[in-house]
Amino acid sequence: MFHRIRSAVAALWSRRAIEGELDEELRDHIERDTAHRITLGANPVEARRAALAKFGAIEGTKDDVRDEHGITMLDDISRDVRHSIRRAVRNPQYTALVTLTMALGIGAATAVFSAVDGVLLKPLPYTDPDAIVTVWQTRPAEGVERDDFAPATFLEVRERANTFSDVAAANPYGVTLSTPGRSEYVEAWQVSEGFLRLLGVAPYLGRNLEAQDFITGSAPVILLDYGFWQRRYGGDPAIIGQALSIDGSSSTVIGIMPRGFDLPEPADIWMPWVLQDDERADRFATYIRVYGRLAPGTTPDVAQAELEGIATTLEREYPRSNAGVGLALVPLHEYLVGSSRQLLYTLVGAAAILLVVSLVNVAALHLTRLARGRRESAVRTALGATRRQLHD
Repeated sequence: MFHRIRSAVAALWSRRAIEGELDEELRDHIERDTAHRITLGANPVEARRAALAKFGAIEGTKDDVRDEHGITMLDDISRDVRHSIRRAVRNPQYTALVTLTMALGIGAATAVFSAVDGVLLKPLPYTDPDAIVTVWQTRPAEGVERDDFAPATFLEVRERANTFSDVAAANPYGVTLSTPGRSEYVEAWQVSEGFLRLLGVAPYLGRNLEAQDFITGSAPVILLDYGFWQRRYGGDPAIIGQALSIDGSSSTVIGIMPRGFDLPEPADIWMPWVLQDDERADRFATYIRVYGRLAPGTTPDVAQAELEGIATTLEREYPRSNAGVGLALVPLHEYLVGSSRQLLYTLVGAAAILLVVSLVNVAALHLTRLARGRRESAVRTALGATRRQLHD
């Protein structure tokens, strides 16, 4: 099939030359055979008639050659297209109804399938996303399956867990960005050391957060969200290295986050989280998100078993704050998709049903139209139309 299509496309550009060569070759064969018969004593008229009879129908031979080059296939397609266009123009109401029906079915199916592909099928834009998990505090007695971490509990888990190559946290933190004559509140996330390394995320511009940025007393630095950078600063790369007033203090812009980065949730600024002494001792206030990257060769079940052991130890060591508090991990993809998985599958089913209904409706319209056009079908059959052509 590929060879025929390629041959047909090549013949399309050289059809006139092929037809000329074909006529010349056929004429040459007939002339030679006629001359040969004349040399044997035949009458010129009879000799030519005999040559033509021996060679066969000229147009049939031409059709065989055209078919070999794929020209016949192109002619059939061209004829079918012209016929279909003529019928569509003659029946604009029917054409509009069929087009609208198919557009609704295909459009809805395409929209739903695109959403499913983007949410359920495409891999997350992180390095080895299957190894990234979210970690939660739980309180089974209170029916709480996912609760944020207290800072001290996060530090304990990071210190004691061996099934993770990295454990990091993010702290929601709104700030005031001030410029001459203007101040505005912006959403921010403070992230612990290793958070972006855990995800395998590199800035779109500038540099990433490094170990020295998390040392107490180090110069404050920030990373800007890509969308915020575009809206507020017009995408000017010169913003890198400039100092911005954040909550009245000067912070240097060191980079721009990748387009679409929104973990844990969309924000305008990311900054290093340097834990203070009171935060390190806090085991009661739960407000930080914790993420982990499984060590190579570690399965989620093994890591979950270790977390349960850590939770039991913390409950014994700190009964006042950790009594009845468990630990659970959820793969990152499952956490991000969450309850929308069932909804998306339901939408896929609905879109598939809508597409089938659209096809059935179009088929019914087509059959009705064919039933009304029996006389035309009979004429086309008498003229040599194939079954497929009758249904065009």
